[in-house]
Amino acid sequence: MPRVKAPLGIVLVGATAAIVGSAATTPFWWAPVLLGAVALIVMRPVLGVVLTGAALPLSPVLIATVGGFALAVADALAILTMFALLIGRQQNDPTSFVRPARNLVLLAAPYALVGWWVTQRSTPTFDQYVTLVQRIEIVTVWLAFGLLTQRAGLLKTFLSFFLVSCCGVALLWMTSPGAGAVLGMQKNASAGYVGSALLLVLLFPMASRNRVAIGGVLAVGLLATGSRGTMLGVAAALILLLFAVQQWKKLVAPAVGLAVVGGAAFIALPAAVTDRILGRTGLNTVDIRGDFVRDAMSQWRAQPDGLGIGGYRQYLPQLQNILNYDPHNVYLLALVEGSWPLFIAFLWLVVGGLLIAFLARGHWIGFAALLVQVSTFVHCYVDVYWVRGTPAIGWLLVGASAALIATANRHHSGVATDGDDEPGEGEPVLHSVGVDQRQQRLHGRR
Repeated sequence: MPRVKAPLGIVLVGATAAIVGSAATTPFWWAPVLLGAVALIVMRPVLGVVLTGAALPLSPVLIATVGGFALAVADALAILTMFALLIGRQQNDPTSFVRPARNLVLLAAPYALVGWWVTQRSTPTFDQYVTLVQRIEIVTVWLAFGLLTQRAGLLKTFLSFFLVSCCGVALLWMTSPGAGAVLGMQKNASAGYVGSALLLVLLFPMASRNRVAIGGVLAVGLLATGSRGTMLGVAAALILLLFAVQQWKKLVAPAVGLAVVGGAAFIALPAAVTDRILGRTGLNTVDIRGDFVRDAMSQWRAQPDGLGIGGYRQYLPQLQNILNYDPHNVYLLALVEGSWPLFIAFLWLVVGGLLIAFLARGHWIGFAALLVQVSTFVHCYVDVYWVRGTPAIGWLLVGASAALIATANRHHSGVATDGDDEPGEGEPVLHSVGVDQRQQRLHGRR
């Protein structure tokens, strides 16, 4: 155990023991419990990884809410776990972390800087600044968490508990198909996690023996949410799978099996749910999406410099009953909030994330990142993006992909690596960012 880690853990545990006696009978009895949990995570970061994976799909479990910013339990666990990983890790080569981290900063910084600029030049409110902070947090925390967990060799542990938790969420939705929310979990947020987990199951090595069973639970749960945007995104990712590189085409058969399970489940769903999915209800959401487009475009024409982050409010009378202030199209939202500068900055974020995943596509993590990001950004062409649940797992996988690319470059240049950088059994190796496709295919067949 590294030198700094043991003393810090001893201090925290000692402080917890000292406080327990005096605080156990007070209203602040939770303080020693919290301090003890912090001490355990610092001493054993794997515990933080496990808890973060289990907590991430439970999006409504919040610690605090300030204006447009909400801090979830999963966010706090992720930040604490990253702190534990950083203080407890001795890097043989500092560039092994610095280089991929620098690339991720270059990926996220333009949107943050342009977002701040377009907001402060309008007449910003406190809530608008807080909303910008929330968006930056949604992207950067999970980029960093993916990078650090992959570098520490703990990503598989995280994903295992994430998938278990998503299966639990899917089972909850099966008990209330078509509901707007279950135990405080909004359907689109839950569907975003469950849909991402469904794509992950196709690639995750530890689910290889039970892909159809686990994927079946997730597919039925996704249908039960009734989130058509997520279903559209997952369908787009599965189509991409058909055109995948040779080493991933073996996954087409499990994907077809899941489609059959999903079709059977769809037939068994209540008529109200299937009617909504097929658009046979009285509420024509296609027309509503068109109203959102007209409303947002009219506001952009009226204020072509942009309304600032979080400044959009729908004005058309037929949209007043919709509670969230979003045109249900993330690209249009960027245009309305910050005109062309913010739109271009957001495209930089999107394309940059896809490029990182594409470069790492020879490894299952990189290809999973590609599928999840494609699914997410298709989904958000017709729905809300900046909500807890939709973007997190995609950015986490992009961060892990950046770590893979850095490792590949270091292997290619002959730089010694830590043991945690070595690929797991049966996993292909990426040799460099400009990797030779023939060698990549050979490694993919191992």
